[in-house]
Amino acid sequence: MKNWSQYAFNTIERHIRSQISKRGQSAENCRANLWNAGLEALSSYSRVSGCCDLDSYVEYNMDQCMDLLRKERNERLSLESSLSLDAPYLDSRESFVERLRGRVGDCSNFVALWDFAARLGPRKNRVLHQMDHGMEPQEIMDANHMTLEEYQALLTELQSDFLFWLSI
Repeated sequence: MKNWSQYAFNTIERHIRSQISKRGQSAENCRANLWNAGLEALSSYSRVSGCCDLDSYVEYNMDQCMDLLRKERNERLSLESSLSLDAPYLDSRESFVERLRGRVGDCSNFVALWDFAARLGPRKNRVLHQMDHGMEPQEIMDANHMTLEEYQALLTELQSDFLFWLSI
């Protein structure tokens, strides 16, 4: 093995501290991998010298190493974690994230819609929430002790209520 200089040691250590503080990684998780990346950069620098200075080359190799570690960790966690939004929803091929209704962005229409639904009264509001959560019509009728005729009448009222809401 080559005799590494104090300068090389300090260069690698400085970049390790920089990576750990910049990426928020714990020292135990990545120190050994970053040392390997730094040593590899030092040993291979002679093949690429002239493209950039040694510090930039070491930093680039360590950045690549951290990106790979983060990618591997994210893949492992998303496959194993019970809290992952990419995990299958129940026994379907659909993921949890696909089941989520909300999207990032303007939510004012969403809030206005549910505010309007709340003003329709507790029964209509409850039925709308049950429909939004994917309950089947028979489940909704059973949960609310409704007959088919009552349920159809409620749906007709909801339809006219929402036509009124759209006209506002």
